[in-house]
Amino acid sequence: MTPYIIMPILQLNMRSQDIDGNNLVANELNTAKKTFRLNRNYKFKFLKMLHLYTNISSENIIDGGETTNTILFARISFLGENNTVLYESEHILSASGAVEGNNIIANGGYLCLGKSVDSINQIDFRDVYKTLHNNAKNPLVINQPFTIELFKLLDVSDDTNLTPATGLTASILQTYNKQESHRIVPITQKDFRGTTNGVGQFITFIFEYEEDDKK
Repeated sequence: MTPYIIMPILQLNMRSQDIDGNNLVANELNTAKKTFRLNRNYKFKFLKMLHLYTNISSENIIDGGETTNTILFARISFLGENNTVLYESEHILSASGAVEGNNIIANGGYLCLGKSVDSINQIDFRDVYKTLHNNAKNPLVINQPFTIELFKLLDVSDDTNLTPATGLTASILQTYNKQESHRIVPITQKDFRGTTNGVGQFITFIFEYEEDDKK
């Protein structure tokens, strides 16, 4: 009978009150990022994100647009393209401003975390179950320090770009196609903090792992 392996748990908590540089007003529009300095290094042959819980609300991080919520992402610096990658396209514009193609961008280390929480001060616990590494021959090493950065899906629209009763025009179509909607953009320190008279926002990641014990 194969023995059952009990895997230890690693939990990482990121609060709006302790992100990097948040004591300076000049950093308001910087990406919400936290540097972690753990008490030791890790060398994983298996790593899986099990759960997360958060109160990052749609109301605090959506600035304009038409959607009532958005999708959250995190970039974890010890993960690379071999662990998780998000591909998205970026417009190539002609000299006249028309879209004439797209570049494909590989965002290594990005994880989709699900949607933002609907209401302020509501905490959402969700299952993730994402295996991030499973390779005993090539362990994933976490050296100190490492960072976690937060991102969101951007919602952009142009309320003035209406199709007239006479029909669609090339100019209207060009304006629509140039919009950078549904791109991944940073959650700023301002977004992550929310109101200064509130409790703030946080996100906690829960992993299970098997460590490589070879010297």
